[in-house]
Amino acid sequence: MKKAGLLVIALAMVALLGSCDLFGTVKAEDILGEWEFPQVDEIKGTEVNNVHLSVMADESGKIGMLDIGWDVQDGEDLLIRWHGINGTFSGKKFTGTYQAFYLDETEYNIEVTFTYKNGEIGIACKGEGPLDGITLEHGTKAEI
Repeated sequence: MKKAGLLVIALAMVALLGSCDLFGTVKAEDILGEWEFPQVDEIKGTEVNNVHLSVMADESGKIGMLDIGWDVQDGEDLLIRWHGINGTFSGKKFTGTYQAFYLDETEYNIEVTFTYKNGEIGIACKGEGPLDGITLEHGTKAEI
């Protein structure tokens, strides 16, 4: 009887663990496309508008490029802060390099970690340059 009870518990645990995403993967097909972050109005202490993320496939159909950008109002001037990142995607991380052309032509390393839940996307950037430390949450598919 004890063995049968342990077997039932073991099977229940396997079923429970099987329904969990132990490695935190994000499906490429879920995150490809254009995303807006209407709730984000500040990045690194600067007031921003029109925060946008593009997740794009390369020639092979794999995620190979990201664009992360936003607008900054400086008096009467509208400043666009756009960052094109080339790299590779695996699991839930995109690792690559980018330039912030509004600053200079320095190439920065970056790792972007994705979350995707209930149709919303989130990213956390870790690396070098102006994207380091940026976290964006509650992104929704852009209506194009």
